[in-house]
Amino acid sequence: MTLHDKIEQLSGSRVFLHDAFFAAALKYEGVLAEVIETITGRNLEVARVQVEETVDNRPYHSVRLDATCYEQNGTIWNVEIENWSGSELMRRMRFNGDVITARNFNPKRPYKEVPNVCVVFIASFDCIGLGRVLYVPTRSLRALSEDERVENERMADFIAEKLDNGRYEYIVNASAHDETKITKLVEELVSQEIVHDGMFPHVIKMKNALLRTPEGEEEMNHCISEYERKLADDNYRRGYDDGRDEGREEGREEGREEGREEGREEGAKLERMKMSALKEQLLSEDKGDVFMRAVDDQEYRDQLFEYYFPNGLPLQGEA
Repeated sequence: MTLHDKIEQLSGSRVFLHDAFFAAALKYEGVLAEVIETITGRNLEVARVQVEETVDNRPYHSVRLDATCYEQNGTIWNVEIENWSGSELMRRMRFNGDVITARNFNPKRPYKEVPNVCVVFIASFDCIGLGRVLYVPTRSLRALSEDERVENERMADFIAEKLDNGRYEYIVNASAHDETKITKLVEELVSQEIVHDGMFPHVIKMKNALLRTPEGEEEMNHCISEYERKLADDNYRRGYDDGRDEGREEGREEGREEGREEGREEGAKLERMKMSALKEQLLSEDKGDVFMRAVDDQEYRDQLFEYYFPNGLPLQGEA
């Protein structure tokens, strides 16, 4: 199988808008800024870029940010890709912005110095349902009467300025298509070919480097291997945790240490076997996106397994 075929099979024709390759693309100079500027229409003065940055918020919920761009004026941009429609995208946007704000604000400084934080999500689905390529949520005053509605419209700019709290959000619906430059950017990112030559110089330079040089092919193969390893590790961890819990319960009931160890090992083994069977089945049907959702959603994974294997795990050699 060629590298081109492996990329298509894994990404489901999303290429650089897929978790396996997104970070590799953004490590190339100028790519992240070009993506943000195309989506938002702003001109950035980049100070530094951080790819796959983990914000440790223990004992509470930590988060791994796909990409963070710090501007010279203090504005911080977070760019994420989202390929699962059950991800609670709006609340994730809020959480990411809150975590970034708290991490980058000195509590000894006045609130007027709270940094501007802009969160951009590029989704493979339409989270709003209006068929638009770009959604820009804003703050507004709710009108409780017709007179207030008219007043709000008349003073829209004034109200927007007064309500501006330094948080800005953008949602790209990559499943929609129009004649805007955003659609052309998405087309460029999801293709292994050069689609709009000269329009996105940094993105095209990145694609040529990753897809058309021996070093780039080696890096892309490494991305594939690392992604598959991560899936295997996540699968093992889930099986390990489930098995540990079952083993503890058995150990308490029977009073034997062996129960805990046996439960842990059997749980991990069973979960790995189930995930392997599902992966083989779904990829054979070219349903890589369905498999990706199953990796992150235990309930959905169990439903898929029940559908494809109603009689349990297939014997070795069965289709």
